[in-house]
Amino acid sequence: MDLNKNNEKPWEDTAAGGQSPVDVPPVAAGAAGASGAQRSVLDDLTASVKQVDRNVILRLLKNPLEGMKLSSSTDFGYGVVGIAAAVVGFLVWVLFMGSAMNSMLFGMFGFGGGFGGFADLMETKRSVSAAIFGRMFLISLISAASFLAALWFIGLWRGGRRLSIKQFITQIGAMQFVVGAGFVAAGLIALMSIKLSFLVVTVTLLSTLVLSVIAASDMFQIAKERLASFVIFSVAAYLLLVSLLSSIVM
Repeated sequence: MDLNKNNEKPWEDTAAGGQSPVDVPPVAAGAAGASGAQRSVLDDLTASVKQVDRNVILRLLKNPLEGMKLSSSTDFGYGVVGIAAAVVGFLVWVLFMGSAMNSMLFGMFGFGGGFGGFADLMETKRSVSAAIFGRMFLISLISAASFLAALWFIGLWRGGRRLSIKQFITQIGAMQFVVGAGFVAAGLIALMSIKLSFLVVTVTLLSTLVLSVIAASDMFQIAKERLASFVIFSVAAYLLLVSLLSSIVM
């Protein structure tokens, strides 16, 4: 029996007299690659957001369809910031609308109940406001994600052009700056007139829906004979996704 074989170290390279590198387990290598990819995406996103130009945003506010001229390679930040602006604008409107409705209710019914009753009422108001704000935040995220997903998938299905998700977010997202501005304006108007505020929000949402569908039909090169079905399926898919995700999350 050759005892030297049993004493050989598995990491020694007997032919070269050196030490071979240790193999990295596939799972660890995959995890490292995924982590590196995530860092790369975040770095690219951060760099794109830092390059956002105020003058370009002003042009997008004046004419949202200017977003169709943007390129994902250099203007991706406008799409991301535009979507974020729409969500933040909606939350601003919720805050102002809640304040206006609270003022109206307090004016109608008064405080009542002395100091203790007033303190209890204010505590209840804060708890209810926090719960409503959190729910509205979820609704805004669900609505934005459903809207983008509906246009994206229906566009791929009915369109004649394959569009990357990054290019799609860049162009459609950049058109949402006007949505954020509309929500903020509606919030300020709510302090004077709740009815008028709801009217401004309705006009903002309908206008955005129409403009986004028009832009998406052009981006995906929807044929004229498929345009009607694209519009119908996009709106139906959006409403279905909002209803489904809301029932799951909320």
